[in-house]
Formats: sequence, C-alpha cells, structure tokens
Amino acid sequence: MVENRIPISWKDALDIRFKEDVIPYFGGTDLMVRGNRTKNFLFLNKISEIQDYIIADEIKIGAGVNYKSILDEENTPKLLRKIVRQIASPALRNMASVIGNICNASPVGDTIPYFYIYDAIIQLESKSSSRELEISDFIVDARKTDLRDDELVRAIVFQNLRYNNEYYQKVGPRSACSISKVDIVAIANTENNIVKDIRIAIGAVKNKIVRDKKFEEKLKGMSIEEIKSKSKAISSYYDSIISPIDDKRSTEDYRRQVAINLVEDFIENIK
Repeated sequence: MVENRIPISWKDALDIRFKEDVIPYFGGTDLMVRGNRTKNFLFLNKISEIQDYIIADEIKIGAGVNYKSILDEENTPKLLRKIVRQIASPALRNMASVIGNICNASPVGDTIPYFYIYDAIIQLESKSSSRELEISDFIVDARKTDLRDDELVRAIVFQNLRYNNEYYQKVGPRSACSISKVDIVAIANTENNIVKDIRIAIGAVKNKIVRDKKFEEKLKGMSIEEIKSKSKAISSYYDSIISPIDDKRSTEDYRRQVAINLVEDFIENIK
C-alpha cells in the first residue's frame, strides 16, 4: 500500500530520502493528476526550514514557498509577480510551490522561463553532500531533471537585477487557469540608446525552455534603432531553433507563428 512519509525537519526528510525510494512533493498539484501510485510519497509541507523567501541583492526561494507567498510579499519583483498572477487559480496557488513547478520540468511550466533568463541556481542536498546547478542544467529534458535518488531541492537562488525593459506574454485558451500554448519572458537593459543586456526565454516550443546566450551576446552593443531594424532577422533565428509540437491544445504552425510574433513584439517595444 502506498504511504505518505511526513517529516517535520529537513534532516528527517533527507534521512527518509536516503533510506527509501520516495517521491518528494510539497503541494502535489501536478503530481496527483499524473496518477503515480506505485511509490511512497515524501510530504514536505511541514518543514519550516525550507519556507524562506529572502529578497536582497540575491533572491532565495525555499522549496516550501508557494505561489501565494510570492504574491503576498510586497518586494517581489514586478515581472515575477506578473507571471505568478496568471498561474492557475487562487486555490491552486495556495498549494503549489515554485520548486515543484521547476522539478515537474514541463516545457510549459509558467515560472521556468523567468528563472532561465536570470540564470537561477538550484541548490540540491542529500544526507552526505550538497551541490548547485544552473536551472538549464538541472532540467535535462521534458519531465526530467538531474535530481539524484538521494537528493532534495533546498532552494533556488538568483541575482536581484534591475532591467528597464521587461516583457511577459502567455498565450493560452483563456485569460486564467490555462496551460500555456506559448509563453515568453524577455528583458533588456538600455543606456544612452545602446542595448547593454538582452535575454529571451521561450516556453512550450521545445522539450526544454529555449534560450540562446551566445545569440544574445551578438545583440548586445547595438543601438535601439539597429536592433529594431533587425527584428525580423532575430525572430527568424528563433524560428530556426524551436521545434513546437502538435497536440490537442494547439498546432505546430500556430505555436511557431505566435513565438515569432512575440519575439518581434518584444524587440519592437524596447526603449
């Protein structure tokens, strides 16, 4: 019979993870609909040590922080707040955790593109060791991460950087409680008419979030006018590296065209 393991401390959780083949979860909003009933579960909701949400020069989101906590914190970055507001319903946001969304490793995960553009670091711990991975390395494929059998995710951390251009668009079948057909998170810093930094991450168009740091480097140093003049060429490049799928929610052609349109819209609105 499948059972729930309910530790009350982080140490207890790591001990159980080391000894047993369990599935860790916090809210379970993604896990329970997947119907896996062959393993015991490790319920992390009672552990206070992983419920820290710290905003300073570096932002730290513990594994036990749910979306409601993100919205309730007045210092939450505006772009992250905007993304979280469009996730599911208030009831689900009360349960679902940020780390759970990441560990689910879905290409349509709402917050994942945001953490890609900030090069967020995943902190992992086991009973005997700890390590850190950039999120793009932690998520190795659709629904697959580099989480080892004896490890748990402790937190995600990233730099609290300020950008004067922030862009987020989520395209779904309705304005709320919908799974993304395509979403994009993009940021740029401009100074004296020059693009000093630019980052673009697109979700739901490949097995992983699409971001190309080398291509972004080529765009840095352009004037605002120059980068806007290259809007079509830039979107064409992203068109060449995405591979959307056909499914019940949308077609490959639709996702591809929407992704192209959103990249162009971001570029054309840089100030």
